[in-house]
Amino acid sequence: MPWFLTSHEKKALLFVGVLAVCGASVQGWRHWKGTSAREGRAQIQQRIVERDRKLDVLPVKPIFDLNAVGERDLLRIPTVGHVTAARIVQYRRLNGAFKTVGEIDRVPGIGEKRLKEIAPYLYVISPESPLPQAAQPKPTSSKPRSN
Repeated sequence: MPWFLTSHEKKALLFVGVLAVCGASVQGWRHWKGTSAREGRAQIQQRIVERDRKLDVLPVKPIFDLNAVGERDLLRIPTVGHVTAARIVQYRRLNGAFKTVGEIDRVPGIGEKRLKEIAPYLYVISPESPLPQAAQPKPTSSKPRSN
């Protein structure tokens, strides 16, 4: 190596040379196998599509109680964004608990299509009966007792 290069410059040149050799070997291997870079990308994309299809077939378990879930958790459901999550929570706050998952279509921005997409992720625990009221004390009469 030339004497006028510092040790850092020599290391950088060595690194670039190693990268060039690795790149050339990958290109040579692809040429030897007969696949181009485009074909390689197409194969990778095909594998991704096949993997996604397998994942789509798996059943989805409902994971969120519609009456207890917050905006942050709603964002984990596919096709639910910040606006939709906020609308669901606001609707529940203003109108009370949902009795069924199907009632979510009353929320602005959620139609039949969106309901079908997000319903598998939701469930509703039926609202429990209200707690019994404490017994009211009987009014006392103002008559004095006679002994």
